[in-house]
Amino acid sequence: IIGENGSYVGTQELEYTTENIAAEDMGWYRLAIENSGNPIFLPPHTIKNYMGRSQYVISLIKSLSLGNAPPRGAMSINLTLDTLSKICNDVRLSNTGYVFIIDNNGNYIYHPNSDYLEANAGITKLADDTIMQRVLAGENGFVDHDHFVVCDSIDSAGYYVIGVVPYDAIVGAANSLRTLE
Repeated sequence: IIGENGSYVGTQELEYTTENIAAEDMGWYRLAIENSGNPIFLPPHTIKNYMGRSQYVISLIKSLSLGNAPPRGAMSINLTLDTLSKICNDVRLSNTGYVFIIDNNGNYIYHPNSDYLEANAGITKLADDTIMQRVLAGENGFVDHDHFVVCDSIDSAGYYVIGVVPYDAIVGAANSLRTLE
């Protein structure tokens, strides 16, 4: 949390400080203030934690005010991509299925293959690019080559969560059920 006077209160490792933040680190603060109370999700970016180590995070930022008063500060909640990876990897979509997340602009927010995050510049074509394009075109359940794809949106963040399951895994499970009769 940063106050309008630049004072800072953070919870990294329960370290609280009132040190002033350098002007170059205040960009997110200005963006939150300009959007008066509307939460904003920032795409993956690098920040420095309280010990000066870089962390790759997704941030939710929001200005803070009391009642109808103008904003008096802003907060940033940072989710490390390691944490997001743990959440997504806990989703079981067969032995070889996986989950990935994109934003409304087609940027990869999370993918189990780190090459996808590095490819956000759009230079490299990757296998899941066709899935991403179909999702952005409005499809939310379809077969893409040999995979079944389902997706849902997180409207408040402008993200799509996409599950990809090999078609053989679904057919194999259905065949196993048939043999039970």
